[in-house]
Amino acid sequence: ESRITSRRRCSPCSPVDRWFLVKDVGLNSVYAAAWRVMMELAAAVNDTATAQLCAKEADISTRAILSKMYVAPLGGFRSLYVDWDGQEKVSEANVVQNLLPLLLPTLPRSVVDALIAEVRSQYLRTHVKQNVC
Repeated sequence: ESRITSRRRCSPCSPVDRWFLVKDVGLNSVYAAAWRVMMELAAAVNDTATAQLCAKEADISTRAILSKMYVAPLGGFRSLYVDWDGQEKVSEANVVQNLLPLLLPTLPRSVVDALIAEVRSQYLRTHVKQNVC
């Protein structure tokens, strides 16, 4: 941690240090879900134009999350980052924010099922370990 936080700039990326350019799947999922909520609020007050705009933004964000952040070989979502070489890469960390796409109502059922299966699997591994000891 101290090595990362003490880092200033990488020479290939000057003048901008690209080390911390991250596209977080959790943040993007909340963003897309918020557009959907705004759509529902606009519809509730009969503001069709705003509801359509919000629906469009929610769909754009949701499609981007599905196309860029769902990693089929891993069976789940991951955040993206731009590494020192300037290339966008997939984070290997399997963290709780990888589940936040579950907020998206248009998530394909197969993806929802895969995420739920992963949570169940992790729970069973943890639960079995605790009961064995």
